[in-house]
Amino acid sequence: MTDPVMIAGGHIFERRMIESWIAQRSPNVNHPMTGLPLADLTLTPQPQLQAEIRSYLATNPSMID
Repeated sequence: MTDPVMIAGGHIFERRMIESWIAQRSPNVNHPMTGLPLADLTLTPQPQLQAEIRSYLATNPSMID
Protein backbone atom coordinates (compact mmCIF):
# COMPACT_ATOMS: atom_id res chain seq x y z
CA MET A 1 0.00 0.00 0.00
CA THR A 2 1.37 3.38 -0.96
CA ASP A 3 -1.67 5.66 -1.35
CA PRO A 4 -4.15 4.81 1.42
CA VAL A 5 -7.66 6.29 1.31
CA MET A 6 -10.65 5.84 3.59
CA ILE A 7 -14.13 5.13 2.25
CA ALA A 8 -17.50 5.57 3.95
CA GLY A 9 -17.66 3.20 6.88
CA GLY A 10 -14.06 3.83 7.90
CA HIS A 11 -12.21 1.09 6.02
CA ILE A 12 -8.89 1.98 4.40
CA PHE A 13 -7.81 0.71 0.99
CA GLU A 14 -5.08 1.34 -1.57
CA ARG A 15 -6.43 4.11 -3.83
CA ARG A 16 -5.91 2.35 -7.16
CA MET A 17 -7.56 -0.83 -5.90
CA ILE A 18 -10.68 0.84 -4.52
CA GLU A 19 -10.95 3.05 -7.62
CA SER A 20 -10.88 -0.10 -9.74
CA TRP A 21 -13.52 -1.73 -7.49
CA ILE A 22 -15.79 1.29 -7.87
CA ALA A 23 -15.29 1.55 -11.65
CA GLN A 24 -16.11 -2.13 -12.18
CA ARG A 25 -19.34 -1.92 -10.17
CA SER A 26 -20.63 1.55 -10.97
CA PRO A 27 -23.35 2.74 -10.63
CA ASN A 28 -24.39 0.13 -8.02
CA VAL A 29 -21.32 -0.02 -5.81
CA ASN A 30 -21.31 -2.21 -2.70
CA HIS A 31 -18.87 -1.87 0.18
CA PRO A 32 -16.10 -4.43 -0.43
CA MET A 33 -16.08 -5.56 3.23
CA THR A 34 -19.77 -5.47 4.16
CA GLY A 35 -21.52 -5.90 0.83
CA LEU A 36 -23.88 -3.06 1.75
CA PRO A 37 -24.63 -0.32 -0.80
CA LEU A 38 -21.94 2.34 -0.86
CA ALA A 39 -23.78 5.56 -1.70
CA ASP A 40 -20.93 7.89 -0.68
CA LEU A 41 -17.98 7.28 -2.99
CA THR A 42 -15.72 9.87 -1.36
CA LEU A 43 -12.12 8.72 -1.03
CA THR A 44 -10.45 10.48 1.90
CA PRO A 45 -6.64 10.59 1.75
CA GLN A 46 -4.77 9.32 4.82
CA PRO A 47 -1.57 11.41 4.85
CA GLN A 48 -0.42 10.26 8.30
CA LEU A 49 -0.70 6.58 7.33
CA GLN A 50 0.97 7.31 4.00
CA ALA A 51 3.90 8.93 5.84
CA GLU A 52 4.18 5.92 8.16
CA ILE A 53 4.19 3.55 5.17
CA ARG A 54 6.90 5.58 3.43
CA SER A 55 8.99 5.61 6.59
CA TYR A 56 8.60 1.86 7.01
CA LEU A 57 9.54 1.18 3.39
CA ALA A 58 12.56 3.47 3.66
CA THR A 59 13.90 1.33 6.51
CA ASN A 60 12.75 -1.97 4.99
CA PRO A 61 13.54 -1.74 1.27
CA SER A 62 13.15 -5.50 0.82
CA MET A 63 9.38 -4.98 1.30
CA ILE A 64 9.11 -2.90 -1.88
CA ASP A 65 7.79 -4.74 -4.96
